[in-house]
Amino acid sequence: MTSYRTGLVTVTNGSTALAGSSTAWESAIVPGDLFALTLAGPFYEVTAVISDTSIVLDRAYAGSTQSGQSYVILRLSLSRQSTAYLANRVQGLLDAYDGVLSVSGNDQFLTLDKAVAANSAVTRIRTAGAERWKIGADGTDDYSFKRSADGATFSTALSIARSTGTVSITSLDATVLHLIRSGTNAAIRVQSSGGSIYYGADSAGGFAVATSANLSSSPLFAVDTSGNAALAGDLAGSGGASFAAKLSLASATYQDHLELARGTTIWQLSPSTDGSIDFTQTGTSGSAEDGLVQLPGLKVEGNILPATDNNSNLGNGSKRMAVIYAVTGTINTSDVREKNWLGSLGAKEVAVAGRVAENIGSFQWLQSIEEKGVEGARRHFGLTAQAVEQAFIDEGLDPANYAVWCRDPIMTVERWTETETQDVDGEAVTVTVEKSRRVQELDEDDNPVFRDGLRHDQVMMMLSAAALARLDNHAARLDALEAA
Repeated sequence: MTSYRTGLVTVTNGSTALAGSSTAWESAIVPGDLFALTLAGPFYEVTAVISDTSIVLDRAYAGSTQSGQSYVILRLSLSRQSTAYLANRVQGLLDAYDGVLSVSGNDQFLTLDKAVAANSAVTRIRTAGAERWKIGADGTDDYSFKRSADGATFSTALSIARSTGTVSITSLDATVLHLIRSGTNAAIRVQSSGGSIYYGADSAGGFAVATSANLSSSPLFAVDTSGNAALAGDLAGSGGASFAAKLSLASATYQDHLELARGTTIWQLSPSTDGSIDFTQTGTSGSAEDGLVQLPGLKVEGNILPATDNNSNLGNGSKRMAVIYAVTGTINTSDVREKNWLGSLGAKEVAVAGRVAENIGSFQWLQSIEEKGVEGARRHFGLTAQAVEQAFIDEGLDPANYAVWCRDPIMTVERWTETETQDVDGEAVTVTVEKSRRVQELDEDDNPVFRDGLRHDQVMMMLSAAALARLDNHAARLDALEAA
């Protein structure tokens, strides 16, 4: 005696109809077989097999209505014992085999021919009788891989649309991955409950990320065929704030740079050939090749620290800060443990200070005169570096040996073009590349240009020492006169 138990069944009180789930009754059951929920009965005779999931009993089901129940069908029909039945079954198998497998010369074809699109032509994989996979055209002409976790309910893991060829992959969390082609755009579409994002090649041959299958219309991120990348759209700030801005990576006229843009104002962060990084602002006025220009400038909260101790300058002889605002003065290291102390000023150094004191005066900056005129330019008190230099020379001392006096080179940017051979998609291509470097500026006679400066805190120390020396000298002379 054999029995059939695959799938689950729904029974309805007072009805002769049975509904199956994941059952294959049409090929396994014949009229005359006996149905029951358990081997304890009661048993009902099968009078008709309508489909794989529908059979009819000989009398109305007397028990309570239940769904998703296990069951048993005893295949005891007398028709199974007849020679005619067996012959018909064998002939049916042969006919089905001939319709599925076709052999023509060296070509062999496995054919599943369904009547209409709504029918199914699938391969089913089971484990111990429980459904696990259905592979094929299941109730549609689209090809799919359907999985079952419980042997009854199926979900689509992968499908290929017959009409478009779009490949869709669905994960457990309902995120769907599509491989699509829309016009001249080929893309991967990632779809979830929150919407869709497209990744792929746009109509120009570059790579783009967009919210539309037309990648070229409104890309969120794009890389063109030259390797230039751009991130477009709004950048979200804290608290949900939004800024009409964009972040782009592009090839500048002479070097690569990182660019931040808002309206007509553009900030560029670019590496220089001397190893430094230039932060420039353009779009407000003028050119910004070599430094930060125009307000609002750079704002920082917290400390600004150098990468290493005692190894960085704030500005240089070519790029100076105009005004430094501070609540208190600068703190200069004055630890004796870090100094080779040489003692008090020598006689010649005191004499230099005396000469320097005689040159203290007032002046106006030439740039201020150009901008405001002679009457509008403010007057300053101070010295000239050249007067201090001459004071040292007049006393037979080398001003370059003293940090109170400084001479710094004026640097400029030199640019030129070179041809280079680059590999582009496996081909050697000759391109023109603009390059740059920082060099010392030259005057009309090709002499290096310098800018002289002073450390005014040291000037004041030198003048104070000279003043004290003079006071001591005057006091000694008075003592001598009084003693006489």
